[in-house]
Amino acid sequence: MKKKKINEIIEVIRTKNRFLVTSHQDSDGDSLGSQLALGELLSSWEKRFKIVNQGEIASKYKFLDKQGLIETSEAALDFRPEVVFVLECPDLSRVGFVQNMIPEDALLINIDHHQENSHFGDIDWVDLKASAVGEMIYDLLISVGHHLSPDAAEQIYAAILTDTGRFRFRGTSARSLHICAKLLRLGVDPEKITDRIYFSYGEANLRLLGDLIRRMEVFFGGRVCVLSLSNGDLERFNASFADTEGFVDYTQYLEGVEVGILFKEIAPGVTKASMRSNDAFNLIPFAKNFGGGGHKGAAGCTIYKPLKEAKRLILGHLKQCFDHGT
Repeated sequence: MKKKKINEIIEVIRTKNRFLVTSHQDSDGDSLGSQLALGELLSSWEKRFKIVNQGEIASKYKFLDKQGLIETSEAALDFRPEVVFVLECPDLSRVGFVQNMIPEDALLINIDHHQENSHFGDIDWVDLKASAVGEMIYDLLISVGHHLSPDAAEQIYAAILTDTGRFRFRGTSARSLHICAKLLRLGVDPEKITDRIYFSYGEANLRLLGDLIRRMEVFFGGRVCVLSLSNGDLERFNASFADTEGFVDYTQYLEGVEVGILFKEIAPGVTKASMRSNDAFNLIPFAKNFGGGGHKGAAGCTIYKPLKEAKRLILGHLKQCFDHGT
């Protein structure tokens, strides 16, 4: 199945000339690294392409885009794409404004590893065994004999590193580590990449994180840890929402926590909930209740309610789950 899908995609790249590459809003390390590595292949084949995403890029990931290829403007597209690659995005609606850039007659190629993927593409390559879409892009590039540049090797390594939670998540496989070993042989410096992504906070963001942890809330006998972030918090610390990506991981530093949640008030009456869990709690069906999705141990959703109401809603549903032993 994988070989067949790769061959279909390669044939499309060979025969078409104009490509749009995108991913879910507020792209993370996997989506950014995967898009950029795919862009290298398109560039090497002298194809015209644009990478366009909705949402500011977190500072910690900007080193991956040395050429400044990723655009975040609604006016970014200056040609009509024949093909649209949608990477690491379970549903087309989650690309945000980029959906309006897709012509009706464009060929959609959906490359993802999420269980809840809606198979919206003309070509759907969904591999639930892949720890990251970066693994799948690696397979695509290697299958055509593409020699990865040092930049592409870094991008794919970062994709796998971040979507496995630094090789901590259960989805980490022997293949994940095997691919990363090959990338190290190509010159990837694991210390450099890990430091850039996980240990290089700006002062404003580190102070904001400290304030969030100081105000953390614990519920249900220590089973749930919550961090809450409002627009006012960002203004007080002169920080950005993009640079809070990864803050949710700190909810799991507390011993005994089964579910950790970071609530972000991203706009008036709109709250984003990023969630993490241990093996005892499957977040996929829980997030689906609120129109979200993700993985068993890492998921998220957007709730169109103010911060306090969104917290009350999700915590109430969590209580029901705990009461019923789910």
